[in-house]
Amino acid sequence: MRFFSSIIIILVILVLLTNNLVCISSTGEEDIVAVTGSEKYYLTTKEKEDLLIKARMGDGNAAFKLANYYEFIDSNRSEALIWLEKAAKNGHIVAQYNLAYFLSLSPDKKENEQAIYWFTQAANSGDVKAMVRLAQEYESGNILEGDLIKAKEWYQKAAFEKETSAIIKLIQFLYEGKGGSQDIVQAYAWILIAETVIPSSSVNGQIIANMKTELKGKLTKHDLQLADDEFKRLSLILNKK
Repeated sequence: MRFFSSIIIILVILVLLTNNLVCISSTGEEDIVAVTGSEKYYLTTKEKEDLLIKARMGDGNAAFKLANYYEFIDSNRSEALIWLEKAAKNGHIVAQYNLAYFLSLSPDKKENEQAIYWFTQAANSGDVKAMVRLAQEYESGNILEGDLIKAKEWYQKAAFEKETSAIIKLIQFLYEGKGGSQDIVQAYAWILIAETVIPSSSVNGQIIANMKTELKGKLTKHDLQLADDEFKRLSLILNKK
């Protein structure tokens, strides 16, 4: 168990380094001139006026572009959040995730609860980062009451989207019996899945290799056959995505 716990500490560090705010222009159009940094969010007066009209009529993409403009060009966070919320309410998935991210940073508990609502909206719409974030919140219990069953469910949903950190966390949950009964056969099957989606030369690839070595020694020949059968079943599901 200590080995798996140390693996998760490494994983948490990696997540903290990579789990940043999603900054996507979502223009729906190809830029004629390549731009870098915040320049991509710049709007002319005419463009801003046109977007304001569309956003007020319920266009989520227009509202999201305005949010990016006020955040990255005008440096007006309060105005950016107004348009970000409008975009989120009109079904813009990235806006839902970004709004949740900002609300999760607030010291206000009510805003933290709103963050969970928007993470859930984004996750239910298929946003994998939101799925992982929900799983993390249910596991940690920092924003909402801890619930390992729900944490496991969200890690599993993200794992079925081939999200590497979620796959590793799901293996840990299965191995340690967190959020349900221990199932080392299922854990080993997911390790076999991980080998197909995670480069062996990567840090996560090395983690998976070490997990496999430790877990394989705990399985009987019959268990390994069951794990291989489950791996094939899971592969069929994943290959349909």
